[in-house]
Amino acid sequence: MNKKYRLLWFIIGLGAQLQILFSLSISETMIFCLAPFFIAEEFHAMRRSGVITCFYVSILPLLGCILACVVNGTALVYALRGLATTALIPCVVIVVHRLFRKDMNGYKWYFVGELGSLFISTYVFQHYGMLQTYAGGQTGLDAAEDLMSSPLYWIQRFGGLLLLPSRGWYCNVPLAYSVLVPVFLAIFSLKTSTSGRSTALGVILAALMVMIAGKRRASIKRVAKYFWVVVICGVCSVFVLNVAYKKAALSGWMGEESRQKYERQTRGGDSILHLLIGGRAASFVGLLAVADKPVFGFGPWAVDDAGYLETFFSRYASVEDYEDLLGANIRQQRRLLLIECHACWLEFWVWYGLLGMVFWLYVLFVVFRFLRHDCWVVPQWFFWLGAGAPGVLWMIFFSPYTTRVMTPMMLVGYLMARAVRHGRVCMPVEMIKEIDATERGR
Repeated sequence: MNKKYRLLWFIIGLGAQLQILFSLSISETMIFCLAPFFIAEEFHAMRRSGVITCFYVSILPLLGCILACVVNGTALVYALRGLATTALIPCVVIVVHRLFRKDMNGYKWYFVGELGSLFISTYVFQHYGMLQTYAGGQTGLDAAEDLMSSPLYWIQRFGGLLLLPSRGWYCNVPLAYSVLVPVFLAIFSLKTSTSGRSTALGVILAALMVMIAGKRRASIKRVAKYFWVVVICGVCSVFVLNVAYKKAALSGWMGEESRQKYERQTRGGDSILHLLIGGRAASFVGLLAVADKPVFGFGPWAVDDAGYLETFFSRYASVEDYEDLLGANIRQQRRLLLIECHACWLEFWVWYGLLGMVFWLYVLFVVFRFLRHDCWVVPQWFFWLGAGAPGVLWMIFFSPYTTRVMTPMMLVGYLMARAVRHGRVCMPVEMIKEIDATERGR
């Protein structure tokens, strides 16, 4: 064990939620500083481990951002933000590859540090600190009190705390814990917040994956062997959960606000598609935009001056929703809005062009290949990478790109598991002993 790199895992996690300069966290700033020192050695190491393709693909969004900014004449402040976001991806790949190579079992200390970061950021280095100061918004204790009044605050903190043992010490915690805790978090999310549905879906699917896989290599191989059966079960569970959510929302069990939100979002119908359009319309609006500029995109933080949101609502939303949107535009005096892209793949396509979208196609390929072939190789990582895969897929299709360190970190984790399987990277002795103990049922 290399204590220096284990400490680095922890420090990067500790800075994950602490923002020091506009949109950059301490972790991201550290990664930008470390990458130039690691790149020469890691370039050759990535060629040996097979992660070099990932490194090349991770550069594509950066190239796409440069081209999009030049073609569209993007304002400097937005161009710099886009360049920082996209340049961070290959930097994370470099630094995390180094950390995995030097201390593969130290990944768990990232989660320990991140949990501390979640609580520290409540009072200092808030994510919106400097930006809110310039905008005249709340800061300091006022902002902390406002943040803590949100149910999502407690969902995120309690989730991080309760899932920590399974993420970092999966082979050592009882299997029942890794199943029941996600179920509890799902119920807690639905009961306390009208915005907790995606969290609930992700953790329920994680619990399902854990139930199927177990903790031993032989049992985890079931996920790979019966991959398409698992996929079908996952899809069916989404429909079952949709029915359960409908009954819970309409019965009032989730509260009056959740019932009204469900009725509002299903005016056009109560199917999953109508629910997605009602609750995640922004995940589809960008499709109208990319039809106009599919190759180079619009540049980072592109303004919706063509009215794509209004066009989408006029075609696919209910009459009531469309009228509400028009009324909101009148009240806001039609201030400029960004092109809605509440999906990672679509956000990168709209902002950075075709090169940005190709990156997410690669991520999808890597995730599915891991589940199909490599999920059993490092059992300690199964809860984090295997059971966490449904959350990654949800993020790609229905969430904006906000996990700028964790997502590339998981990508490298998927590839390192494959490298271990093919003998290009060796697991440390402590991990091998832990697997052997689990196989013997100790």
